[in-house]
Amino acid sequence: MPKINLYRNISLTFVVFTAMLIAAVFLFFYRQATIIITPNEQPVNLSFNVEVKKNPTADELAEKEVVTGSLVSEPMEATSTFPVLSTQTVESVNVGRVKITNQSSRSQPLVKTTQLQAGSGVVVRTVESVTVPAGGSAVVEVYPKDPADFSDIAKDSKLTIIKLNPALQDQIFGTASDALTKEPHEVKVLSESDINRAKDEISKKILAEAKAELKPESDNELTVRILNFKINKKIGDRTDDFIMTVSARADLLQIDNSQLTDLIKRKIASLNLGGLKFENINPNNLTYTILDPDLAGSALVKVEYAISTIIDENNEIFNRENLAGKTVAEVKNYFSQFELVKEAEVLVSPYWQKTLPKQASKIKIIIQP
Repeated sequence: MPKINLYRNISLTFVVFTAMLIAAVFLFFYRQATIIITPNEQPVNLSFNVEVKKNPTADELAEKEVVTGSLVSEPMEATSTFPVLSTQTVESVNVGRVKITNQSSRSQPLVKTTQLQAGSGVVVRTVESVTVPAGGSAVVEVYPKDPADFSDIAKDSKLTIIKLNPALQDQIFGTASDALTKEPHEVKVLSESDINRAKDEISKKILAEAKAELKPESDNELTVRILNFKINKKIGDRTDDFIMTVSARADLLQIDNSQLTDLIKRKIASLNLGGLKFENINPNNLTYTILDPDLAGSALVKVEYAISTIIDENNEIFNRENLAGKTVAEVKNYFSQFELVKEAEVLVSPYWQKTLPKQASKIKIIIQP
């Protein structure tokens, strides 16, 4: 009986040892790898023209660049006063500008070199002749009568027109528009940047008024286009402010978003995205430009859209034959050279293995959001 137990124990030991050996050999030679890719999103800009019609046919929707929609246009006008922010350094024989105010009932001509005296006694002369309308004003450049005795005159200082009838001196007088000085100094000068800033600000004002009037469901449905504008000053004028009047048009464009999304998908399908795939399309991210508001009963609209794309698992950089047998470090270094890949995590089993399987079929690639 003891002899039988000995044989049985030997047999069991052999079986266990053989199983362990087979498992060890299997684990040594059997390898699998999983590569987890975190992609970098890539924008692809899409631009195309679409015709917006109230009642397109089914054939037009299926075959042409047409969507159902409508366009409502409203004329808009706005007038605002804007400060001048641009400056210029002045260095000349002239010392500045004086505003001549006429509060009398008739116009007043003033010849060139007309003398104006400040409260300090300093006298300046006008550079040119000017006629000041009744109840109005005019601005003239001035220079010192005696440069050697000239001293600065503060801005807004009152100046008396010396040779004017004393009875009119309280009604017709000068005011220093700037500080009058012989030293180089900065003055405000109307520039193109002031005009562009004013156009931006007045456009925002018109857009706010149009939103209140037309009540769009989303911001991208409403656009404002400036048709023309005029200002009461010229570029290069020395002035503290200017008035801008703008004529504009507010366009409320309403489009069937589902039809537009289908059209965008058709457009994308015709593109070669080079191993990229696009995410969901959000119609609210579209930008519209109305090219022709009255195209035989419809409107021609330019649509611009930035598609968010990520790398596709079928991209050629994921050719598993090129990854087989490489070390974990080599694989990570390989993917680091591609802008489309943000991060690559490499998992190999058994865990002690440092190289990927030589069989490409044992390499799995996962692209996570």
